[in-house]
Amino acid sequence: MDLTNRIALVTGGARRVGRTIALALARRGAHVAFTYQTSRQEAKSLVRELTALGGKSLAVKADLRRAADAKGAAQRFSHTSIPAVVSGSMAAAR
Repeated sequence: MDLTNRIALVTGGARRVGRTIALALARRGAHVAFTYQTSRQEAKSLVRELTALGGKSLAVKADLRRAADAKGAAQRFSHTSIPAVVSGSMAAAR
């Protein structure tokens, strides 16, 4: 599937399954935005990898269990054209 110039959002994208999904989307031509919570170094590394594949990339630190963070991320990612791919482990909301 060609995703050239489409914008994808991957939550929990800096590591594990989310990282794999982000890279797969970028290899198909998508620009990839992703959230991360604590994996700053991994997020920076992934941005470099995604950019090297020819697309644009944006990493946003967000704890999606917190309403303010979720709202802020939603505003930053309002132009995504590929539905959010939820990955990573999220603890139950407290």
